[in-house]
Amino acid sequence: MRLFVFAIGGTGSRVLTSLIMMLAAGARPKDNNGRSINNLSIVPIIIDPHETNDALTKVEELLRRYRTMHRRIHGDNPNNEGYFGVKIETLQEVEPQRVNNDTFFFKMTKVSESAFSKFIDIETMELTNKLFAKMLFSQDELNTKMEEGFYGSPNIGCIALNEFRKSPDFNAFRAAYSEGDRIFFIGSIFGGTGASGLPLFISSIRELVNLDNGDGAADGRVNCAEAPIGALIVMPYFSIANNNGGAAGGTQIRDSEFIVKTKSALRYYHSNLNRYINRTYYISDPKGTAGFTYDPGGEGQRENKAHIVEFAGALAMFDFLAINDDGLNVNNPDGGERITAVAPLYKSYGLNTDDAYIHFAGLSRQTNRVILNAMMGFYMLRQFMKNHMGDMLTKPFANQYDKNLTEALYREDEITGIFNMFDEWISQMKAHGNGANNLQLYGDYSAQDKDFSNLFFGSPETKTSRLLGLKGSVKINDVVKALNEAAEIIGNMDSPNNGEVAYARWYNVAYRAMNNIIDNKFDITTLIQ
Repeated sequence: MRLFVFAIGGTGSRVLTSLIMMLAAGARPKDNNGRSINNLSIVPIIIDPHETNDALTKVEELLRRYRTMHRRIHGDNPNNEGYFGVKIETLQEVEPQRVNNDTFFFKMTKVSESAFSKFIDIETMELTNKLFAKMLFSQDELNTKMEEGFYGSPNIGCIALNEFRKSPDFNAFRAAYSEGDRIFFIGSIFGGTGASGLPLFISSIRELVNLDNGDGAADGRVNCAEAPIGALIVMPYFSIANNNGGAAGGTQIRDSEFIVKTKSALRYYHSNLNRYINRTYYISDPKGTAGFTYDPGGEGQRENKAHIVEFAGALAMFDFLAINDDGLNVNNPDGGERITAVAPLYKSYGLNTDDAYIHFAGLSRQTNRVILNAMMGFYMLRQFMKNHMGDMLTKPFANQYDKNLTEALYREDEITGIFNMFDEWISQMKAHGNGANNLQLYGDYSAQDKDFSNLFFGSPETKTSRLLGLKGSVKINDVVKALNEAAEIIGNMDSPNNGEVAYARWYNVAYRAMNNIIDNKFDITTLIQ
C-alpha cells in the first residue's frame, strides 16, 4: 500500500515534519487489529509556491536524510521494524517514465515567477475584463508576489493552483495510483495556499470526466477517482505579533480575519467538498499561540516554532491507515461527474488535560500506543550517541567494528543532521509560553551524571508526569548492558569494514536495546491501557 500525502502550504510542510519525526523514531502505522501494515510506503507531494518557506526547505532536507537512512538500514525492505522503518518515496521513484525530477516538492514555475497580475495577464485584457478583475481583486492582491505564497488570499490561490492541477506531474500521480493505495491531504483553511488547494485537488481527483488525456493512463485515473481519501483540516492555532487587525505596517495578513476565513471555508466545504472525503480530521488550538512573527513570505517564516497542533495533526494519518478497506467505500453515481464517499466520518483531536505543558500522560492512550515506545527510545538513543558513544568503542556491542567505521556511525552527516532537527523540533514545541499548550515530552539530561532515569518525567510544570512509572534507575551502565545483550542476540558481523552491514546492525542493536530498557525499567501501563 502506498499513502500519497499532499502537504499543501506552510502548514502542510510543518505537519509532514512531525510525521517524519515519528517515523524516524520507529513509530509504525498499524491496522485495526494492531498489526503492522505490510508493504507500506509513503509518497509525500509538497505543494507550495513559496519555495523559500523555512518549513518547506527543512522538511525537504529531512525527507532526503530520512530516505538515505532507510536505505542504509533497511535496503529496499518496507516491512522492517525499527528506526526509519517505513519506506518513503518520491513520485519519480514510483512513476519514473512520467516524472523527471527526483524531488518531494513540485515546482510551479509560472506561479513562482509571477506577480498575480502578470499571472492572469491583466494588462492584455480588454478594458471591460480588466475593470472586472480589478473589482474582484484588490491592488494588494494583484501585486502579490506569488513566489512568497498567496498572502492568506485563497481567491488568488484557487486560480494560481490550477497550474498544478493541469500539470504532467498531477497526471503522473493519478496514473501511478494503484487499487489499494490511499490519499491524504494536509492544509490549513485560515490562510491562502491550503484553503485554496484542498478543495481544488480533492474535487479534481474525484472527477470522472476528461480522464483520458491521450497518454494511455486513463485506467490509473479511474482507480484514483475511487481512492480512499482522508484530509486534515487545520484551523487557527496562532496569532501574529503586533498585527492588531492589520494596523502594523498595513499588513496584508490579518489574524483578526482568521476566524472569518475559517467559517467561510467550513461553510463552503460543507456544501461542496465534504462528500468527497472518507475521513475528515479537524484540529485547532482555541487558546492559540500568541506572537508568531508577522512574515507573509519574504523572510521565509523562519521564526514560527513547531507546535503541538502539527504534532497531533500528524497522528491523523496513523488513524486513517488503521481503517479497514470496507470502511472507506465510495459511490460511483450513474451519470455523475464525481465519485463520492460512502458514510463519511468527521473526527477531531483532544488532550487528556488542558495544562500549559503536556507530557505523555496528557496524550490519549490511543496516541501513546502508536508513539510512546518510539519517542522514548529515539530520545534515549539520541542522548547516548551524542554524549557517550565516543567513549564506548571498546565495549562488546561496538568492538567488533573497525574503529573508524564505528566513529563514522555516530558522527555521520545524515544522522547528525536528523538528530539536530529533532532537537530543534522538540525544543520549539515546548517554547510557546504559559498561555498555550506546550508539548514537553522529555526532561533534561545531564551527560555528567550519566543518568537516564528522569529523561521522561518532564519539568515541574508538567503535572501529569507522575503517571509514567519507574521500576529502577537507568544509568549509563544499564544502557551499555542492554546494547551488549542486543548485539549478542543479533550476532557478529562477518566483515568489520563493511559499512552497509554495520549501519543495519548498529541501528537494529540500538532499537532492540532501547525497547528492552523501556520494557524493563519504565512502567508505561497506565499510559497505553
